[in-house]
Amino acid sequence: MTDIIPSPIRGATFVREMTVKPASGSLVGSLVELQIKRRWTDPAPLLRASTADGKIVILDAETIEVTLSAAEMRALQGDENYVYDVKVTDPAGAVWKKQREIFPIVGAVTP
Repeated sequence: MTDIIPSPIRGATFVREMTVKPASGSLVGSLVELQIKRRWTDPAPLLRASTADGKIVILDAETIEVTLSAAEMRALQGDENYVYDVKVTDPAGAVWKKQREIFPIVGAVTP
């Protein structure tokens, strides 16, 4: 099953809590990374966020908060569907990826 994030708006700051259940049972101490692409097959992401750059904060064992700035969100076209996935590297070095999901962007009415 594919989850759809409530529609982010192009050019507006994006802040969302997401539930991520890693195989290890806890996100605490993990490196969490998110990439957004136009298509799964694109070689490079349009946007990245991680716990290393502070754009992702681990709130508890299964919850993260992702923040993307308005400037970053302007890089995405409105009324388009993008794709994303979440990669978790736990403190022991085990890697787990959340399934690929849809990231729909709504165009802004006001610039």
